Amino acid sequence: MKKFFALLITFCIISPVYSFSLFGKKDEGEPLSESTNSGYAGTLPDITSEFDYLRPNVESKDVIRVDENATIEDLIPAPRQEKMYIDIIKKKDKTSNYIHDINDIILALEKLKITIIQGIKTSVFNAQVSYFIDLAYYLQKEYSNKPEASYVSYKRIMELSNQAYSVATLRREAAYYGKYLSYSEEGYIYSPEYVDEQMQYLLDSINQVLPILKDIE
Repeated sequence: MKKFFALLITFCIISPVYSFSLFGKKDEGEPLSESTNSGYAGTLPDITSEFDYLRPNVESKDVIRVDENATIEDLIPAPRQEKMYIDIIKKKDKTSNYIHDINDIILALEKLKITIIQGIKTSVFNAQVSYFIDLAYYLQKEYSNKPEASYVSYKRIMELSNQAYSVATLRREAAYYGKYLSYSEEGYIYSPEYVDEQMQYLLDSINQVLPILKDIE
């Protein structure tokens, strides 16, 4: 009998886990100690709603509210003066340089358009035309021997620059010669009526070209 107890005590010393199960049981309601490695014992948050979009019968909520009555005038204009808009929104690729150059021309034409509509004085109009022509010349120098020269946008810019140059020349000469020439058959081209007519033609051309340039991808 003594040998039995001696063996039992030796077994308990060697295997404390088994001795624990033999002589006692841990209370199931006892909290875990800080040193335990049993894992998180708290309450997990309910995140099932975050995965509603994966369920076929659950309607997801709109992230952006859309005003069905919105018109084109309500839209915020594209920030074309920001170079990052071209690189990020328009996607930077091998045509990026051409798109940057077209963007500069768009800004110049929009300013020129306002000048025509508001009837701003000749010196301001001619200065803006000169700036546009400089941009068109740069475009021609850079792309005349490249595939971009076959683009509709490129061809329309070249045509528009020639038209703008003619109207600017006419308006400058009319401001000078109109004071001295009577409105005869030869001097009619310097009359206010004829100049206004040519200005309107130029405005119409700008309105036709701008959508083409803005549609470039």
